[in-house]
Amino acid sequence: MNKIRQLAKTRVDKIRGVNEMKKWTLIVLAGIMMATASFTSLSPPVQAAEEKVPAPAEKSLTDAQKTELEAMHKDALQREKDIIHKYVEYGVMTKDTADMILEHMDKRFEKVKANGYIPPRHFGKLPMPHQKPEPRTND
Repeated sequence: MNKIRQLAKTRVDKIRGVNEMKKWTLIVLAGIMMATASFTSLSPPVQAAEEKVPAPAEKSLTDAQKTELEAMHKDALQREKDIIHKYVEYGVMTKDTADMILEHMDKRFEKVKANGYIPPRHFGKLPMPHQKPEPRTND
């Protein structure tokens, strides 16, 4: 009976020793994590993200450039329309859906044409997710 108690006691001591080791390992790891977190918070934030990129000067196209771009846009629009018509022909898309998409494509082309075939510049105008957006004014 003494051997069984002694064996049980050694096993309990081993378990306690393992638990002590786990406890100290966790304490050391927590200390390392806290030290790392405190050092990273002391480093200065990256300034490059906050600097604003100056807007490029307004560009305008010559009449010849506009004519060439108009032809290219019309060609691309016609190809996209042909693809939509093929979808309807193959039964992939309904006629109503195709008409809605074609109408949207025509509106988009008119908008590009109204902007003088110069693509809109969105970079720097939309707020970044971490920035608070500026209030809009009614113009």
